[in-house]
Amino acid sequence: MEYLFSLLLFGFNLLDYEIGINRIAFLAVSVVLFGLMFYFIQRKTRDFLCTCVCAMCHTWPISWINVLGEPSEVLQLPWFYLTGALIVLNACVRIAKIKENRVNAFILGIFFTVVFVSVYPLLISPSLFAGLKEFIIISFFIILTFAAFVQSSSLDEEKRDHIIDAYIWTAVISCMAIIVQYVYYNIFGIGIFKYSVGSYMGNTMMSCNLLMEDTSCATIMLGSAIFYMLERVNINDRRIKHLAAILITVIGLALTTRRTSIISLVICFAVYIPLRYKGIMNKVKMMSVLSIMAAVMISYLLIVRPVDDFSQYFDSNGRFDNYITSLELFVKNPLGIGYDNDYLVALMKDIVPHNTILRWLNMCGFIFTLLMVILLVYFVRVAYNKKRNDDMWVLLYCLLAMNFIPDLLNGRFFVIPCMLVLLSPCAKKSGSEIEGPAKKQIRRAVNEKNTVLPARIKR
Repeated sequence: MEYLFSLLLFGFNLLDYEIGINRIAFLAVSVVLFGLMFYFIQRKTRDFLCTCVCAMCHTWPISWINVLGEPSEVLQLPWFYLTGALIVLNACVRIAKIKENRVNAFILGIFFTVVFVSVYPLLISPSLFAGLKEFIIISFFIILTFAAFVQSSSLDEEKRDHIIDAYIWTAVISCMAIIVQYVYYNIFGIGIFKYSVGSYMGNTMMSCNLLMEDTSCATIMLGSAIFYMLERVNINDRRIKHLAAILITVIGLALTTRRTSIISLVICFAVYIPLRYKGIMNKVKMMSVLSIMAAVMISYLLIVRPVDDFSQYFDSNGRFDNYITSLELFVKNPLGIGYDNDYLVALMKDIVPHNTILRWLNMCGFIFTLLMVILLVYFVRVAYNKKRNDDMWVLLYCLLAMNFIPDLLNGRFFVIPCMLVLLSPCAKKSGSEIEGPAKKQIRRAVNEKNTVLPARIKR
């Protein structure tokens, strides 16, 4: 029932985007659908925190639409943010118990410091409205990851699996909707949802954006879910089902035409296979599988974003010159210029830096940026120490992609894997690499040899 009401809520928002439902009626129906979805998740997990994180996964595709059915630009109040607020409220209610938890004092200090430092760019922002928008996005990430930090390792394996199931579901159902967008346009010649037709390198480009804003940032979520699916494949958990889910996801990802998420995914595949698997046969097998997936993804990308020369996909579009201009601006304003994209564009006399770190440096200054980088590195370190390979690869993929997009946090989803890393317990087995079949046979034989059989009871 959780997934049924998730699908209904998603579909209802898609319908509203097309026909424009009355705002009061939209709110009333949305409250019912969200409430029922939340109820069934809670009944299954029996844990309020886990329920909220699952609900965040389910409401991510509609996080650019507020509770009244309007763009979040009008009112920054989507169900995604409201669910996050429930997590913070729950942490406040449980503060007495949370205070008993032991935490890393250095990272605790980093969290408190970055909260205070993040206020300064708001105070100097040329536009209060633009400043508040950026401040809300950054504060949301910091506060929720802090709430997870002080409740570290509070979820068990079963609850963790519920969250990952919801995360995978969200990515797959979004990609299925993207595929429907593409098919509908090709059959009827009509674009539904956020569908755009433009030009790239002199060729027609068709982009399926679903309900996403800033798709370069948002589509990284789709690619990140693949690493959770791969771990399910690795442990033989419904292998065919998850391979099919990966195939749907790479096709949907390609149809968005966003190069950053696609190229970053291919790069991560190339590193993931030799590091994650043991044994030549195991590496070859997974290399073959992921090569096929990558080939399918690139084939669809060539259809919707055709080029005369494949090397054009690696064209920087002036990014590196833009990076130099960004660094020059940072040198002149080491404490930042404030939260305002339009003001940043005016100062650079170009587009905003397509690099999350550089944009933080320009808007927020070096102190804020340094603190945020420390937190991101800490999240990866926690995933590594807890032997959570799927979480670690999701984070590494996102951190690679963030070097080519304006703002990773604007994709909204990144807070979920960061929270999951902190809330998860240590894995029972290291699982640092997947064993090849030969080593599995040897280990199984040794275990059988060392097994002590019970003595026969004489009658």
